[in-house]
Amino acid sequence: MNKMKKLLALASAAVMMSAFAACGKGDSSEGSSKNDGNLVGFDGNYSPDDMPDNASTILMTQEESGTPIQLEYISGQLNSDQGKLLCRYFNAIGEKDAATLETCVYDGYLDLLLGKETITDINDYAAKLYDSYVQFTGGNFVFTYLIQDSMAEVDFDMYDEIVTAFAPESQIEERTSVYIDAYFSSEELNLNSVPLKNRMNGEMQNVVIYKIDGQYYIMG
Repeated sequence: MNKMKKLLALASAAVMMSAFAACGKGDSSEGSSKNDGNLVGFDGNYSPDDMPDNASTILMTQEESGTPIQLEYISGQLNSDQGKLLCRYFNAIGEKDAATLETCVYDGYLDLLLGKETITDINDYAAKLYDSYVQFTGGNFVFTYLIQDSMAEVDFDMYDEIVTAFAPESQIEERTSVYIDAYFSSEELNLNSVPLKNRMNGEMQNVVIYKIDGQYYIMG
């Protein structure tokens, strides 16, 4: 029982963005917010000294991602399938697309949430996930561009336990955790390509991706 409570707390915290709340909103209300959006891809994120050996930055276009989102990722740290998953996931968040979110997020993770006090169903999950970002964007938004900044360190044991509890016979083939610098636009706020990290005291989002039984999933 204690283990399941711990897993549920992990899942619920991710939905409510508690890790981000600790960072505060930063200067989200300042008048210079319209200048937040540097030209995407030209903000000096990638120094050759910081790149892994033989790695390069790859641009995934909208046509390649199958979404309105483009992605810059580092070869050797992410692959194209993981990149497409990230684009579908972030686009689904911005569109409050519950059906697509359900295909992106691991079933065992959703199973921890759905039907519990915090989340009633997949549509409620999509709405609350969207609202958790609104506290930083300041209004309605869509994601437009993603930059994978680097790998991230996480406790994979917790996520392994979710898989084991949900589907003991499943095989975990890959575990990946990356920091994502997500850019958003908002017609309501007259904003275009604003880095979300500017609204979060420079903090980027840590996204965990698992490959389970041949399929990639977001693990919350």
